[in-house]
Amino acid sequence: VCPYSSTPYTPPDGSSAPGSVVNGVDLPRFLCSINRERQKAGGLNAFVVHTALANEAQEQVKVMKSIGHYTVDGPRNVDDEIYAQRVNVKQLYWMAGDRYRNSDSLVNVLMSTYSKIVLDPNYQVIGVAQLDGFWSVIFGGLYRNVSPGNTCPLTIDDVSYTS
Repeated sequence: VCPYSSTPYTPPDGSSAPGSVVNGVDLPRFLCSINRERQKAGGLNAFVVHTALANEAQEQVKVMKSIGHYTVDGPRNVDDEIYAQRVNVKQLYWMAGDRYRNSDSLVNVLMSTYSKIVLDPNYQVIGVAQLDGFWSVIFGGLYRNVSPGNTCPLTIDDVSYTS
């Protein structure tokens, strides 16, 4: 269970847990913080990491780094509906930006700018990445229900994945 408090989850020493950074993001910390927001908004299901969306987010930040600015255009220049069908996702929402500082600041940006999407129960899976300040988050809705084993993962081993 994700602990409730007025501050985001912090590992005991205040840093990222060893091995917790995936695609440049402290994944357990990010998921715990964003899932806490979903719980506070009426008990929405926690996000599960979708492997293909995480890989796509990683590709997107690589493209943004190479062109020197952020873009919400997918890195593969493929229509969203076609891509969604390829990865068995019924709907997608892409967001991207620059000036990534840490997972907590990313959750703050998502909640202040995109809270309607973050809190939409139709989105159950997520992919996230950052590279040299550029960040990408992709939300997906599935044709089936998924449920994470742990809404507030403390380590990378606690993170729930689907494909």
